[in-house]
Amino acid sequence: MSRHTTTRKRQTTAMPLRHQFCYHCTLCMEFSFYILVVLSVCSTIYLYFFFNGPTVLYQQQRTNIDSVQVLPMTFEVDRVNILPDEVTDDYTQLYCPPSFRPRQTLNTIPNRHNHDGTLENATSHLTSTVTISNLNSERTYNLCDEIIIKIEARNLYGQRKKYGGDYFRANMYSFSNAAAVSQNGDIVDNQDGTYTAYFTAWWPGSVIVQVVLVHSSEVVQIIKDVRERHPQRFVYFGMFASSDFEIHEVTRCHVRIEAEKVCNFTDIKTGSPWFCVAPSNPVLTCSDWKMHTTNSTMAKQLADSLVTKHQAKLFRLQYKFPIQGLDYFAYIKSPTDENKLIAKNYLPKCMRGLPLVKPSGYYYNDVWYSNVCRSHQYTIKEAESCLRNKEILFYGDSTIRQWFEFLSSKLSNTIETTDALYYMKVGPRKAYDSSRNILLYYIHHAYPIRNSWMYVSEILHVANAIDELPSSPNTVICLSLWAHFTATSVQYYRQRLLALRAAIDRYHKRSPDSLVVIKSANTREHPNLSMSLYTSDWLAEDLDQEMREIFSGCSKVVILDVWDMTASHESKDRVHPPEIIVANEINMLLSYICPQYG
Repeated sequence: MSRHTTTRKRQTTAMPLRHQFCYHCTLCMEFSFYILVVLSVCSTIYLYFFFNGPTVLYQQQRTNIDSVQVLPMTFEVDRVNILPDEVTDDYTQLYCPPSFRPRQTLNTIPNRHNHDGTLENATSHLTSTVTISNLNSERTYNLCDEIIIKIEARNLYGQRKKYGGDYFRANMYSFSNAAAVSQNGDIVDNQDGTYTAYFTAWWPGSVIVQVVLVHSSEVVQIIKDVRERHPQRFVYFGMFASSDFEIHEVTRCHVRIEAEKVCNFTDIKTGSPWFCVAPSNPVLTCSDWKMHTTNSTMAKQLADSLVTKHQAKLFRLQYKFPIQGLDYFAYIKSPTDENKLIAKNYLPKCMRGLPLVKPSGYYYNDVWYSNVCRSHQYTIKEAESCLRNKEILFYGDSTIRQWFEFLSSKLSNTIETTDALYYMKVGPRKAYDSSRNILLYYIHHAYPIRNSWMYVSEILHVANAIDELPSSPNTVICLSLWAHFTATSVQYYRQRLLALRAAIDRYHKRSPDSLVVIKSANTREHPNLSMSLYTSDWLAEDLDQEMREIFSGCSKVVILDVWDMTASHESKDRVHPPEIIVANEINMLLSYICPQYG
């Protein structure tokens, strides 16, 4: 009796199954409600600061550019201290006669083929191979010999591709000597699924060859098609506001805008186009344009929407993976003393008008040795002496800002900077050494600019800035315009560079002895679909080739080849290269400013 009573009690207290289900559903709904509330609050805060950020953050009085505020500048610590107190490297650069291999223009390499573009049939780093094709039985070469490698592109099934168009990068390394170099000329696309690369044996010792698949031909084709169909692949905004920012409105902006009412902010002198959707508030007009910004989250969403799900899968296994080597290592023998050719006796001093070669140099002990001219490894004292009474002007993106920051941080303690927080990324920024009369100046180029809110009144077109410069043989102009242009069309970039070249030509008529240095593009990271569509190395190198063509006949302009310096180095690709690379770039810059040290 007692047992049956207990059982009956358990049955009465147990909740029916459907009630349990409803109970758990209620808990889930409550939990989901709280999550939605939190997300809603976060979204509201984000949108508030995005659309009202200028009112909240920039109503405070900003530091005037002429007032001096000394701020500490830090750079990451790396293995080699360039610009040291004393140079201790005992390596002697040896000379090898140049091997003239042809350059290939990326955008003219055909890669439209009748293939299905599936993930399985796309080029795969897992099955593609690299082989040194001219190895002897001893696996040895003499210094300056040519090393030939063969690349076979294969799909996931291991089948060799029947067409070209893949975007590879090849390097030769000697890790024990921190040595590295890119191939001679460009990798030759044989248009049958095979590729050939040529290397010069620049230094003695053991070497390995590594080939990286940056993009398969299928991915390259998608990138090209997207660029042609959607030349505006990033998201920019402009803010129209009253003088006190109490009334303001944010609208979309770009080099081309389709809307019923548009504000035209095309630069009158350069003809560089920029448009914004006109404000809908009747109180605001186009003349109330106050600020500019971008939104990387929306840009990512835009880029992701430009390809199909099928196409997006092709990008998943396409991020700079090395392909397998079959015969990929060799040994370079040291030359006898009588056969050594010292590079300093054969290379000219670094000066304007020298032809570009590829590779433009190589690393040994993490120091860059130029194949173009007699580069010098500077000490701090030599750098300060070289820059005495000089005005170094840096115009362009954040990769040229690294030059400004490096020199500002490495030169003597007497240098003072005007680095208010607002100006840190885009400028204008100044650094001045009164004891040696050294002036460093940096400002970002004009639109397109990917940055947080900034005042449009402080955005300057580089060509217009150069037109305002007075004549002075002690002025050095350093330029870099590429990183923010990869999300636009080649035609827009070409128009911008032609206007810049015209301004440089006008300046050299006023100041024929002034040095103008153009820093080339450098390799960078693009680990996902959206970044590949608007910042890919393929896009950057294509623009870089355009820049070299436009300035190829300009004998008074130095093109400093940073592409080779970043592509060949063993460090990871970054839009802002590590200090060891930036330091070597500065050594090259100083070698052109003061060739007497070479």
